Amino acid sequence: MLKTFEKFFILFLSFGFMYYISERLINSSLNEKDNIKVFIKHFNKHFTLNKYENDLIEDIIFPDMNSKEIIGYDDIKSQIDNLVIKPLVSNFNYLPNGIIFHGPPGTGKTLFAKYIVNKTNIPLLNFDIATIENKYYGETSKFIKAVFSLANKIQPCIIFMDEIDGICSERSSLDQFHVNNMKTQLLKNLDGISSNNSKIICIGTTNKLNFIDKAMKRRMRTYINFSLPSLIDIKNQFEYFLQNSTDLFNLLTDDDFNNCIGLSCSDINEISKQILLHSQYDSEFSISSIISKFK
Repeated sequence: MLKTFEKFFILFLSFGFMYYISERLINSSLNEKDNIKVFIKHFNKHFTLNKYENDLIEDIIFPDMNSKEIIGYDDIKSQIDNLVIKPLVSNFNYLPNGIIFHGPPGTGKTLFAKYIVNKTNIPLLNFDIATIENKYYGETSKFIKAVFSLANKIQPCIIFMDEIDGICSERSSLDQFHVNNMKTQLLKNLDGISSNNSKIICIGTTNKLNFIDKAMKRRMRTYINFSLPSLIDIKNQFEYFLQNSTDLFNLLTDDDFNNCIGLSCSDINEISKQILLHSQYDSEFSISSIISKFK
């Protein structure tokens, strides 16, 4: 009987100690209103940030002057130049609230977000759900608020939400409370952008446009469709990916190009890698058999 009581007492103390430590860790962290000065090299200046804004610093993507050019997609480039790049670079007083890139996987939606960053020399703040979603009550809302307040401090800025259907799918009565709360907070902050005439633009990507909540679509009204590459784009992409191996590119026939219709840009990139790889150790490899594996 005594041993049972001792075990219970030790277990009770263990839980009490764990609770005490967790509370101390939470309370010892910076308060939302506690500010710190952070130097950001890209801007060559200090910013006064709160705890949550400071935690998001690593999610900022800065322009990369060594980035590769995107092959093809001239129509999409033209739309993005007119809707985003020119307004941002020319300091126009109007920007679309938000833009949704939609289309099949592997068609370059995320790559085009980086394309905008490099063309405008404007940073991109990645809305990473892994960073935003926090297990402690109320923390997620503070991180969402911090995304927009940080973007406001470093504007002009792009807020990028990859796979937006995972964050803002149609709301349902079956959703957990914290999920609905997160969506509501996001929508409120998106409203704040349009009312402040700020130089902030939100870009989301999705493979499932129809799955996105209607309220989110109302705030991000501009849609750009990323379709699978055309035959001309396929040829240009193979030529680009095999630019250092023109002999291999010349092995590709019209039938090979035609067999790639329906494949994505990432598929063509992977096929090119496999052609290069097989050419190193298999003198009798078949390009058509490589392509067939991706159909």
